[in-house]
Amino acid sequence: MLCLGCRVGEVKALHWSDIDFKKKTIYIHREVVNCGINAQTEKDHTKSGMTEGNRELPLVDEAHAILCRVRAMGIDDDHVFLGKAGQYLTTGSINAHLMAACEHVGVKYSSSHKIRVWAATASVQHGADEVTAMYAFVWKDRETMQKYIRAGRTEIAKQAVFMATFDSSTNGGSPKTDDPQKSEIQEPT
Repeated sequence: MLCLGCRVGEVKALHWSDIDFKKKTIYIHREVVNCGINAQTEKDHTKSGMTEGNRELPLVDEAHAILCRVRAMGIDDDHVFLGKAGQYLTTGSINAHLMAACEHVGVKYSSSHKIRVWAATASVQHGADEVTAMYAFVWKDRETMQKYIRAGRTEIAKQAVFMATFDSSTNGGSPKTDDPQKSEIQEPT
């Protein structure tokens, strides 16, 4: 979510077949939604309910590394993220994990939705044009995009601290390397 700006339901619905490790892309085209008390189901569309929400996104190095680590765990399921009993994660459990991670690294907690706002703001600040941002985050209009960006600007200092802390905690505190021969993360075969 942090690296891609995906909605939490889109993350819950990720399948390994949606990820191309060689091309470093991820195809977002489904979501997990609530369908009653303690019940969730997977839909073959994203929040918009239309195919315009389907998108192929580049995997930034951080997201690629995290997914390689998860894949290396050898979980025998096509879903990327599942709960201990093999069921879909709940939004509450994801946010509880985020809260624990924030506490662990000493930063203020932010929900999965707030992280999406940060990712949107960061993408625009790092040069994404409006058309690209609207495609990546599936916004129907410029007004919606600007609402997210305005909200995100008030969080920039938090984002910088979180990103730096997240990077060092997921990278084992070791310095980054651009040399794939020196990377501890092996691409899945």
